[in-house]
Amino acid sequence: MIRFALMLLMSLAVSSQAVAAVKWNSSKSESNGADENISIPKYFFADEINKSCLMEGKHEYLSFGGKRSPLLLDLTKEQNFQWMDKLKYYNWKGDHDKRSDSLDVHMEQLTNRMNFLNATLDNAIIQDKLDVQAELATKLLVAYAENGLMLDSTSIPEIKEMKKKGTFDRCYKGKGDTKAVCHWHTAQEASRFAGQITIAAHKIQPLMDKASSEIIGNYLKSLYEKFSQPWQDNHGKRWKKKDQVGFYQMGYGSFSVLAYAAYSQDKQLAYKTFEETYNYIDKRLLEDGFIVNNSFRGVRGYWYHTLGLNNILGFVALAEEWNYPLNDDFKLRISKAVDQMGLGARDINAYHTQWIEKFNTKTYRLKFAGRDIYVGNSSLDEKDARYHIHQQAPFIDYLSKRYTDADTSFFNQEAKGVKIWNYKKRGAYYDRTLGFNPKCIP
Repeated sequence: MIRFALMLLMSLAVSSQAVAAVKWNSSKSESNGADENISIPKYFFADEINKSCLMEGKHEYLSFGGKRSPLLLDLTKEQNFQWMDKLKYYNWKGDHDKRSDSLDVHMEQLTNRMNFLNATLDNAIIQDKLDVQAELATKLLVAYAENGLMLDSTSIPEIKEMKKKGTFDRCYKGKGDTKAVCHWHTAQEASRFAGQITIAAHKIQPLMDKASSEIIGNYLKSLYEKFSQPWQDNHGKRWKKKDQVGFYQMGYGSFSVLAYAAYSQDKQLAYKTFEETYNYIDKRLLEDGFIVNNSFRGVRGYWYHTLGLNNILGFVALAEEWNYPLNDDFKLRISKAVDQMGLGARDINAYHTQWIEKFNTKTYRLKFAGRDIYVGNSSLDEKDARYHIHQQAPFIDYLSKRYTDADTSFFNQEAKGVKIWNYKKRGAYYDRTLGFNPKCIP
């Protein structure tokens, strides 16, 4: 296989071809139905949980057991409960400062536990044992609330103050510096946590006692106001801004706002969030299936393309369950994004060839389909390459088959990008980038 860097150098030597401007789909500035038509699912992602979705837990990196060894999804097991309870002492910002940089973000202490908690509750619902697990889950959430877990993390308003004071560091320094500090990640992961713990709380809300409900409700409101809504305001709400790029975990934060809308039964907030997020994706999902920023991020462009696609598919799944309509052109472009995933899985060079000659290594901008796209959050170093479907999208095959008309036969072929994905995702039982397991939707 031709190395990515060599392809880049060779492509810079040839003249770039003219690219026709993409025709943007009309934005949904007018409602396709009042917010009263929104239907908030009982369990956030569905009103019922597929009985065949019973999950088998596995220990993950930095869990208390051997990686991929069996993990019983049950809070009544003392070792499990104590592991979850220890999270109340966790300092995400401190951990991020020690172990993470622009290229690699180590958030496993949070996401492993949220996977466990939500999967445990889903299994309990399937087995009609939610009351048993809910009592212990409520104790955990009260402990997290009383310790202010995550509330000391960096927020977007604080990042804006850092910019004013000149103490802010842009991720990758805007020019591919993989070791640079990335303050945005601290706020982004706080938003992810806020959403996923709120999803768990929503499942057990009817079973909470009054005192616990008040404590937990105030805590979730604080998380929402400090992290979830500010992230949405700074990204999804600004969908008209062309410099807003990419689509990442938790529907780029929108699922965290939807989680709070579910917990607070706020249909107006839910509808507003769906509208903003639809428009955001609509302006960044190109006609040929590429995702602005994600798909072009150097040696990890394909990897991030599939991560973004996974979250777009998750958005489609939620839109269907919440009764928010999507148009046919939008769905067609998602199918084309699946086609791009299939192409890259079979032939990564063919995937790169479509855009690599347009990557400007001096400015870290890429002109494609009439767009001037920021790609400063990229690596061009072959050692950082990820030429496979993202392992944190463990059910993207299921999502692609269920919610698109694309040809998904490549998942059953000996495609290299699929084989590596299958190997890396083995043992995965929940989707940490969505906050739910889409196979649990009936």
